[in-house]
Amino acid sequence: MKGIFNFFIAIVGVLFIISCSNEPEVTTVEVKPGFEAFKDSLYKNYKADVIKKNKTLLNTLFDSVAYRSVDLVLTDRAYESKPNEAPKLKGIKLGEMKSKIKGSSKNDSAIRKYIDEFVKLRKSFLKKNLSTKSVFVNETNEIVKSEMYLQNILKDKAEDSLYIKLTNRVEGFIKTSQEKFEIIIPKNTWLKKHDTSIENKFKTYQQSKNELVKDSDSILKNNNILLLVLLAISLLTNLLLGTLWLRNRTKKTNVQESDVILEKEQASVPITSLTPLEVSDYVSQAFKKLQAHFATNHHPDCVVTQIDALKSYELVISEKSKSQQFKEIHELEQFVSPLIKKHEIQIGQKLAQILDKHSARQQFGRQLDIENFVLKYASSIISEEEIRSKVLTLKKRFYDEMPNVISKSDLEMDVQNLRESIVMAIEKMIAENSQLYFPYADTQGILYDDKKSKEKERDSAIKLTLDPKNKTCATFQLLYEYSDMMLAGIQSYDILLLPICDLKSEDFDRNGTKISQNGRDGEMILDDGKWILKTKLAIKITQ
Repeated sequence: MKGIFNFFIAIVGVLFIISCSNEPEVTTVEVKPGFEAFKDSLYKNYKADVIKKNKTLLNTLFDSVAYRSVDLVLTDRAYESKPNEAPKLKGIKLGEMKSKIKGSSKNDSAIRKYIDEFVKLRKSFLKKNLSTKSVFVNETNEIVKSEMYLQNILKDKAEDSLYIKLTNRVEGFIKTSQEKFEIIIPKNTWLKKHDTSIENKFKTYQQSKNELVKDSDSILKNNNILLLVLLAISLLTNLLLGTLWLRNRTKKTNVQESDVILEKEQASVPITSLTPLEVSDYVSQAFKKLQAHFATNHHPDCVVTQIDALKSYELVISEKSKSQQFKEIHELEQFVSPLIKKHEIQIGQKLAQILDKHSARQQFGRQLDIENFVLKYASSIISEEEIRSKVLTLKKRFYDEMPNVISKSDLEMDVQNLRESIVMAIEKMIAENSQLYFPYADTQGILYDDKKSKEKERDSAIKLTLDPKNKTCATFQLLYEYSDMMLAGIQSYDILLLPICDLKSEDFDRNGTKISQNGRDGEMILDDGKWILKTKLAIKITQ
C-alpha cells in the first residue's frame, strides 16, 4: 500500500513539472493534405452511382418490353386457342422468363428463343458506353427497329391493331426511360456546384483532428494550481496512511477473518432485478397481444404478411430490454410500451394498404364494369353477348391469378392492365369480324356471300371490310401481298380485274407483274346474299 502512494506522488510530481514547462502552446494551422484526391474520390463515386442508376433503368426497360411482347405472342399466337393456359409472366424479370416457359411444343421452343434474343440484345446494350444521353437515346430507339423485334415479335402482323398498340406501348416505355436517364455532370461543373459543401466537410474533418491534438497537449498546462494542490494533499495523505498501515499490521488474525466473513455475507445478498428470461417472456407476451389486436381488425391473410416484421421487431426490443436492468415489471412496461407502440403504428399503416382476396375482388368489380365496354363497342359487327363473354373470360382469368393478398397500388395497376387487355381483345374481335375474304368476283363484279371466309385462304384475292354501323355496306381491296393471285389477275385482267377495278390505260403496263392501289377503296352493298359493286377500286399495274 505504501508503494502505491509513493507511485501516486511520483506521477503527480511529473505532471506538475510538465505543466510548468515553458514550451509554447500548439497553434492550429489550416492545411489541406489530400484535398484534391478527396474531391476526385467524391466525383468518382458520383459517376459510379449515376451509371449504376442508368443501367438499372435499362434493365427495367427490357423487363417491361419483353413482358409485353412475349405475353402478346403467347396469348395471340402460341396459345391462341387456349389463352387461359398460357404461362403467366406478369411481374417476372427478363432473366427469369425462360424458366417459366416449360412446354415442349414448337411454339414454346420459339418463345424461349425470343426470350434469349431479348437477353442477348440487352447484354449488347449494357456493354456499350451508356454514360451520355445521346447514346442511350439512339440505342434504345433501335429496340423497335431491331431484327429481333421485327422478325420474332411482329413478323407479318405489323399492321394488326394489337401489334400496333404493342409497338406504341414499347415506344412509350422507351420514351419514359429516356426521360428518366440521368446525365453525368462534367467534373468541373459538379465540383463547382458542390464546392462549398465539400470544403466545409473537409474543414470539419481537419479541425476535429487538430482540436484533438491540441486538447491532449494543453490539458495539463491549464491545471497548474490544481496539480500543485494535489501534490501537497498526496504528501500528507501518504504520511497518515503510512502510520495507519503500521498499526493495522498488529491487528489479530481473528479480526481479519471476521472481515472476510462479513464481506462474503454482504456479497451474498442478492440484488432484486428481473432476469433476462423474464424480460424475454414479457416482450413475447406483449407482441402476442399486438398480433391478436391486428388479427381482430384485419383479415388473417393480411396479418400473415407482417409476421416476419413482428418477429424482427420483437427480437430487437427484447435484446434492447435485456441490456437494461429492471427491478419491477412496471419499470419494464414503461420502457417497452413506447417501443411497441411505434411499431404498432408502422405495421398498422402497412396493413391499411393491403387487401385480402375477397375485398380486392369487391373493389375490382366496382372499378371494372362490363356494361361500360358493351355501351362503347357493341355494334352490328360485334354483339353485346360476345363482348360480355370476352370480358367475363378475362376477368375470370384475372380472378384465378389473384393472390390471397394484394396491395392497393398493385391492384390499381392490375386493373388498368386488365382494362387495356380487354380493349385490345375487343378491338381484335372487331377487326376479325369486320374483315371477310373472297376469291375474285364473277364477270358481273358480284361476290357471293356464301363464299366468304374469316381467314385468308389460298384462293383469296379480295378483302372486304364491313361498316361497323351497317354490315350490309363494305369497302374492299385486293390482297396485294398474294403475289400468285395478283399475277393471275394480271394475266386475266379483263375477266378478273376489270369487273371490279378502274384501270386506266396510262396505268397499265402490259409487261407489269405488280398491282397497287391508285386511290380510294372500292365499295359494295349486300343484297340477298350477293355483294353488288357500288364503286370500283382504282388500281395500276407496274413492273
